[in-house]
Amino acid sequence: ASRAIQGPELTLMRRHRTVAPADLVAEDLQSKLRADPQNTGETNAKAGWELSADLEQIPGTDEWLKVNLTVTSTIPGQTLTSPVKFLLHPTFPDPEMLVEPINGVARLQVRAWGVFTAAAVIDSVRLELNLKTLESRFPQLPREFFQR
Repeated sequence: ASRAIQGPELTLMRRHRTVAPADLVAEDLQSKLRADPQNTGETNAKAGWELSADLEQIPGTDEWLKVNLTVTSTIPGQTLTSPVKFLLHPTFPDPEMLVEPINGVARLQVRAWGVFTAAAVIDSVRLELNLKTLESRFPQLPREFFQR
């Protein structure tokens, strides 16, 4: 099937149907928003490792928050030396990020518009944290964030 771009619209030549790119993006985004692929039922602490998150308001916006994800050891004397693979919601531009630990802690900061389940993989250990579960810890943040 041939495709041609004409101005702000994408023309699908096969059926001679015109679809605005926003419609295509919106449909794809809606299917991604419904899915929460990182939520497989794992816990945020296991095998001596813990995935935690802090949320911060971004000045000048009521819609976006900073999400600070952290992986640390829960066992005294155990130091994180392996890279941590953070897995985010598929709506993020880079939903998989490999982070080298610094001083035994792996940190990743992202901006988010709503809640999602974050996962972290250390060697073969998978941790998960659904940000929705943090709502009571952050009563000062916009409730809309926790409803999206």
